[in-house]
Amino acid sequence: MLRGFGLVAAMGIVAATLLLVVGIGGSEPAQGAEPTPSHRTLAVVGSGSVSAAPDTAVWSFGGVESRADTTRVVLKQNNRSINRMIVELKKLGFVRADIRTENVSVFANHRGTKVTGFIANNQVSVTVRALGKSGAIIAAVTDAGANNVFGPQLSIADQADIREQAIDAAFDQAAQKA
Repeated sequence: MLRGFGLVAAMGIVAATLLLVVGIGGSEPAQGAEPTPSHRTLAVVGSGSVSAAPDTAVWSFGGVESRADTTRVVLKQNNRSINRMIVELKKLGFVRADIRTENVSVFANHRGTKVTGFIANNQVSVTVRALGKSGAIIAAVTDAGANNVFGPQLSIADQADIREQAIDAAFDQAAQKA
């Protein structure tokens, strides 16, 4: 389903600075001595970037709204609705660590200055590592009561390897310039 988004996550440009000491005259200055014009520093800057397709998405589901006369009752009703969504997510193979409550709000419903009851809203997010499951997730959670879907927030789970590749490319470019 996400293929249609045509999204590619790109690592930012990583700059690397390579310092070269150029010795003209062949001798090093004595320890503590000031550098002479024959000892200079050259700074070379390189940049590298790497692109990669995302492998993780975070979807948020909200709109589970409950209404009741007291906050205790409205929260109890709202928790039942959210638990139905969580049960459906677990049936799809998600573990509790990938399911999070993002927002819970309770506010008074007014008619003029009179409080006529309370409304509770809840929002849950799920981290999806198999992007192809997104359609099934949306269907299951909306069938369980969610009426707002937000996302996806796409990312790359393990960015260390991609970052290393970008740094290597930056150093290679700096070395070529030097």
